[in-house]
Amino acid sequence: MPALVPLISSVFQRTGNFINASEAHRGAFICWMSTPIYLFVLLWSTITLILSQHYPSISSDKIVFLLIWSGVVALLYIPLGDYHLSLTDKPKASKRYTIFVLGYYTITTSITCFLLGPLSVFAGLIVMGSPLLGMMLFSIPLVVFYLVIAIVIMSTASLLVQIGWLDYTPIFNGQSNTYMSVSATIGTIYYTFYEVTIMASLIIAWQSREHNVVHLSLTDPLTGVANRRHILELLDQELTQRRRLDNHLGLIMLDIDHFKQINDKYGHQTGDQVLAAAAAALNACLRQNDRIGRYGGEEFLIILPDSSPEDSLRVAERCRREIANLFIPAKPDLSLTASFGVACQRRHDIAYSDLLIQQADDAMYQAKKNGRNRVEIAKPGLAPVKIPSEFFTT
Repeated sequence: MPALVPLISSVFQRTGNFINASEAHRGAFICWMSTPIYLFVLLWSTITLILSQHYPSISSDKIVFLLIWSGVVALLYIPLGDYHLSLTDKPKASKRYTIFVLGYYTITTSITCFLLGPLSVFAGLIVMGSPLLGMMLFSIPLVVFYLVIAIVIMSTASLLVQIGWLDYTPIFNGQSNTYMSVSATIGTIYYTFYEVTIMASLIIAWQSREHNVVHLSLTDPLTGVANRRHILELLDQELTQRRRLDNHLGLIMLDIDHFKQINDKYGHQTGDQVLAAAAAALNACLRQNDRIGRYGGEEFLIILPDSSPEDSLRVAERCRREIANLFIPAKPDLSLTASFGVACQRRHDIAYSDLLIQQADDAMYQAKKNGRNRVEIAKPGLAPVKIPSEFFTT
């Protein structure tokens, strides 16, 4: 039994991802999730037809109609669900497809509910669950439109029953028996499981969508690293949550040298490639707990938790060498360098994060002033200190 949990979770996850793909995918989802219902009705109709001779209240002729009806509806749902595969990059066709699917679902479901009994528990679950699920998957006006159509169909059928033109619950001639009660119970259990499955898939789809939205709100879209707001939040968290610790917190501010000239000479598209490549190279140099974010145009901020001044310098130098060795395939003649500023203090000595950022920023500008393509580290008093060249290994 425990082995089924990962399998079920995987199915829900894939279904949730499928629902998130597009409106056409959601239309196909309705088709494929409706097919088992009609296959169930088809199976039940076949069994009932065989047993109808023992229950005079069951109309065998109308059971045959229900059997044919459920089979045809199920068979049409399958190719209709597959049709979404031909709608890639066709938004107008996808919209028409969705409208048709919902129309087909509304009409067939309304007729089926009437055949099985509009006041049965089974029909009640469908009438209650379908609009709710529809509003989770599609636009509310579209769902309300088809809900009105379903109400008109059911109301018209009820009116025809009242004036004697139709039989209530035609399949059973309006009479109840043990077989009907058992069938209704089994059908209700089956449909309840069906709706729980859909709801679980929808919940996973929402969770996945929410995760993607959160990720996008925290990530710089060009470089894939944390954006300015998120990297500053991470820095504040490091200070507020672990300030009582007596270890060091390092911070690196770096700037791509002569980035404006790169844009002017090679174009902004190349400049974007440089930033994306630089972010990837920097990320590869960092330790597991280090965090990197894009602070400004061509500036990056790196947080180094539990990092001594010596460790912070080594990380910065490793990053500097990686940038200097970076190769842009589209522009083989393009050489890159970056200037690095390092600030490192014990946590309880840092009054607020802006002070540490200012130290790293000042150290970075000192690196630029001293010739670029180098690392400088700031003293606690905001002034950067020059690092002897022999400190670094080549």
